[in-house]
Amino acid sequence: MGRRFARFSTIKGLSNHRRLPRVAKLHLGIKKFSERAKREYPKDVDHFVIRDPGEQASEASKNFYRKFKDLYGDSPRQLDIIIPCEDPAIFFPQAYRMYGSGKGLKCIGDGETANRIGALLPDAGLCPDEVYATECQGEDCVLYKTSRWMCSNPKCEFKGRVLDRDNGEMIGKEVDGRRVGACARCKEIASRAGGCKYVGTLQFILPRITLSGTVQVDTSSVHGIIDLNSALSTEPDGWVRQMFGRVSWLFDRRTMESLLILKREARETHGSGRKELHWPLQIEVPVDMERLKTLEVQTRPGLLIDAPDPREIPEDLYPKSHQEPPQRTAVVQEERKAEAVPEALPAPPTPPEEVPVAEELPGDEQFDGALF
Repeated sequence: MGRRFARFSTIKGLSNHRRLPRVAKLHLGIKKFSERAKREYPKDVDHFVIRDPGEQASEASKNFYRKFKDLYGDSPRQLDIIIPCEDPAIFFPQAYRMYGSGKGLKCIGDGETANRIGALLPDAGLCPDEVYATECQGEDCVLYKTSRWMCSNPKCEFKGRVLDRDNGEMIGKEVDGRRVGACARCKEIASRAGGCKYVGTLQFILPRITLSGTVQVDTSSVHGIIDLNSALSTEPDGWVRQMFGRVSWLFDRRTMESLLILKREARETHGSGRKELHWPLQIEVPVDMERLKTLEVQTRPGLLIDAPDPREIPEDLYPKSHQEPPQRTAVVQEERKAEAVPEALPAPPTPPEEVPVAEELPGDEQFDGALF
C-alpha cells in the first residue's frame, strides 16, 4: 500500500448517470362525469390537452404551461417535436400494463413474460403483495379480454367453474339449495378482469418552448402505437431513419425548424364492434424532394435520458373514481401463509395516486380502452 494521495472526481455507478427532467405531461383526452355511474370516465378528444399544474407545482412547470398556452392555444392538433435520443426503449417504451388501487401497477408484461402481484395469480399460497415473474398471455389473458374467471382454489366453492361479474360484484350461485359466494382471490381477480391495456409512453422535446426538459404523453391506441413505431423505429425499417439516418435531434440548421410533427389524425375504428371516430398519434415530416436537396440536418448524438417510470399511472386510461377491490379475509390470509411461497421479486414502490381499473359504463358513456 503506497502513501501517494489519490485524487477523486467521479463516483462509480453514479457520476456516469445522465438525466433530462420531465417538464410537462400532455393528455389525449379529458375526464367527464357519469351521472348514472356516479364516477369519472375518460373521453377521447381531437387535440392535445395540457392541465393546469396548480399553485404547488414548480416554477418550471408553471412557465411551461403559460408558454404552451400562448404558443399553441387551447386545442392544438399538432406539435413540432424533437426526439431526445436514439433508443426507442427510452423514448417510446410499450407494454401490457394493469393498474389498480393500493400500489398502482399490478402487472406489466410484453406478451411472453410478465411481473405480476401474487393476488392476481391463480396459485394458492402466494403472498398477495409480492411481485412474481410469470407467463404473459397477452390478449388471451383473463385480465385483458374478459370479466370471467375460472377459480383453481381447491377450497373455493367455485373451483372449476367460471365466475361472472355483474356491475362490479360477484354473482353468487345456488349450490345444494343454498347461495354461496366466491373466495377472496376469485373476487379480486374478477374485479380487475379486463383492466389490462396496451400502453405506450412517448417522450419528446418541444423546442419552441424549452430544450431543457422532456414532455410525456401516454397512448393505448393500437393505431397510434403502430404508426409511431413505423416512423420512429431505429431499425432500418423505420421510415424516418430511412430519410435521415437517425430519429433524434432532427431540425434544419439553416432555419432552426424541427423536422418532426406530432399530430392527431382522425381515423375510423371498429374495434368495439361499431364505427367510431378517434384521433391516434401520427408523425409527419414536412419535407419534399426540393427541400431535401438543401436540408442541413444536425448530426450530434442524442442525449442520455431516463426511461419513463411504468409505475406512474396514465390518468387518461385509468380514471380515479372506480370501485375498490374486495378485501381479503383473514381466513384466506392464513391459508396462504400455510402454503410454500416461491421466491419473489421485490415489490415496486407506491405510485403517487390510487387509480383502480375502469368498469364498463352504460350506453353512450362506454369507453374503449384502445381509444387514446
